[in-house]
Amino acid sequence: MIKNTIKIGPYLIIFFGLLLSIFLNSYTNLDDCISYTYNYDQNNDLINFIFDYSIKKQNVNYLQLDLIPNYGGLFCIGSELYLDGVANQTFTTSLIFYKLYLGLTTIIIFTLYSLQKTNSIINFSFVVLLNTGIVMNIFFSKLIFDYHLLISLLAIFIFYHLFKIKNYDDKNTIFNLFVFINIYFLLFNYNLFSLFSILFFYIYIKKFTLVKNKTDVTNLLKYSVCIYYFLRLIAGLSGYEGNLRELWQSLSNGTYGGSPVFADLYYVFRILNCTNLTCPNEYNGYGPFFELVNINNSLKISVGLLSIFIISFLIFFVIETFNNLGKYNFYLFYLFVSPPVTFVLEFLFLDYFYI
Repeated sequence: MIKNTIKIGPYLIIFFGLLLSIFLNSYTNLDDCISYTYNYDQNNDLINFIFDYSIKKQNVNYLQLDLIPNYGGLFCIGSELYLDGVANQTFTTSLIFYKLYLGLTTIIIFTLYSLQKTNSIINFSFVVLLNTGIVMNIFFSKLIFDYHLLISLLAIFIFYHLFKIKNYDDKNTIFNLFVFINIYFLLFNYNLFSLFSILFFYIYIKKFTLVKNKTDVTNLLKYSVCIYYFLRLIAGLSGYEGNLRELWQSLSNGTYGGSPVFADLYYVFRILNCTNLTCPNEYNGYGPFFELVNINNSLKISVGLLSIFIISFLIFFVIETFNNLGKYNFYLFYLFVSPPVTFVLEFLFLDYFYI
């Protein structure tokens, strides 16, 4: 009975997603949906409200639903609003529930295939990609090419590397799931990863230190850190604008409210742009050297070039450290993506890297 449940479990998730999609598409009480959105006030100008509070994906406006405690808005997920004077299509959705549902179903599918103890990478890939498409249809009413498409690709990549060596004892299966959950939260919800990293580290110490280290596991951990740093760079170079703003938020631990990103580097080059501190609104926190030196520069170009150099060096350092100390792979993983390190990475404090 349990084996059959594990075997058909992924298909039940697909079937449930299809039913949910059909049910939500048949919901017709569209006039009430806009009232469930964040900051909606019927006295406000509708065009300005759409402009200020919608998220744009592929020329479509998406208004965020305020679902807690307004649970009635759940029926409005993926509903189209027919609004006068709005050129683009407008839908109501919930990015929070989207990330939660997509992440949870992907983890469950990964777990069920792991427990089947079969190396069916083609079957697994098909189910994961199909689930991602269904979830996007539920929440966006279409396939959206955004950052979270990488969840399915990440799951396929990790599944392939962890199960291409057919070692199917129960402890290794649980360990593979543990690796996947760590990397998933790191890349798609760092805020939660930072909150639970101590618990993850404790679980590793208590349960998995005796699990034989594999080169595949070390490589997964090494390259996941490198991917995290690289995505930080890509999102940072965007200047916290457009679709990459969501990427920056996913990689941050709740300190992304300020603008611009790489705030300390921007501060340094703003100070250098001031001749003898002629900028009245800038306080020099870096000492007398910055009072004497003036370098006229473009903030965006200067910050971009130096951030590329710093993060590229860090990626090189991560690779070399893992290559030389691979037997301590999890210790290195938790060190390189620990909240203090990522906090410095988020602001790029120049004095830390100088030291």
